[in-house]
Amino acid sequence: MSKELLEKQFAEQTQLMKQEREKLYRIQDELQAYENEELKGKYLGKYFKYPRNCYSCPKTEEDYWDIYYYVVSVTENGMLNTIRHEKTSDGEIKIGKEIKHGMSFLSSEIVEVSKNEYVESWKFLMDKITDLELVIF
Repeated sequence: MSKELLEKQFAEQTQLMKQEREKLYRIQDELQAYENEELKGKYLGKYFKYPRNCYSCPKTEEDYWDIYYYVVSVTENGMLNTIRHEKTSDGEIKIGKEIKHGMSFLSSEIVEVSKNEYVESWKFLMDKITDLELVIF
């Protein structure tokens, strides 16, 4: 086979592969859109708790605490934007944004909770912060 013929076949095959790759990317994008809709339905605007979080070697029940999440939005690539809060076993108060991968959020021990439970846990933290303010000021 001549070099020109091989180059022509290579170019044709490369073009076919490019078209197939583009088709694959379109299918992948459509699948991601479906998965995002599922994530939105399951998580968006809902409240969750990761129960019994702990440091590496808990010894008593007081060594455990809950982490609460509120899902604010779902990104195009399946990430969950959350607001989280917790009071650790050593009294550290943590409040902030956290991005969670939707699929790992699904597979973890996260459980959905009522808005009331979430709000009560938030009020508990706010009371602890108020107690700190009274000591500081």
